[in-house]
Amino acid sequence: MSDCPRESTSPRQLAASSGEASFFDETIDATSMGITAGATWGAVKSAWEAKPEIGQRTGNLVVNTARTVAINAGALGVVAAVFQASKIGAESVRGKNDALNSFVGGCLAGSLAGAHSGNVARAAGGCFLVGAAAALTHVGLDKGGKPEDH
Repeated sequence: MSDCPRESTSPRQLAASSGEASFFDETIDATSMGITAGATWGAVKSAWEAKPEIGQRTGNLVVNTARTVAINAGALGVVAAVFQASKIGAESVRGKNDALNSFVGGCLAGSLAGAHSGNVARAAGGCFLVGAAAALTHVGLDKGGKPEDH
């Protein structure tokens, strides 16, 4: 037995020392998935809303489509980055990986999305709805709903 005091290590520190993905890597991965999902949604939205007419020049249509794709990609990328960074931050502070961390990430991401509209009620609703959905998803995906042992 050693005389030196034992340092506490968070799950993220253990993961980093074992060669797993870091905070930065996980946040970048989530951001890129958000950008991809947002760009896909923007492309679908543009295709649905476009009303080209015969003889109409396509320049405006292409510019509007690119704008819609870029706006949706950026918005979902930021929301995904906030979610992942907040979730990992909560996990690092609390020292465990559970549904509460997912709720924190979802709450901050949902409130950001709601605050974008400039409405406090939407920000609060987004916090609750996205946080609850993230926590329930964590529980559902976590070993068939069984809580982790810590």
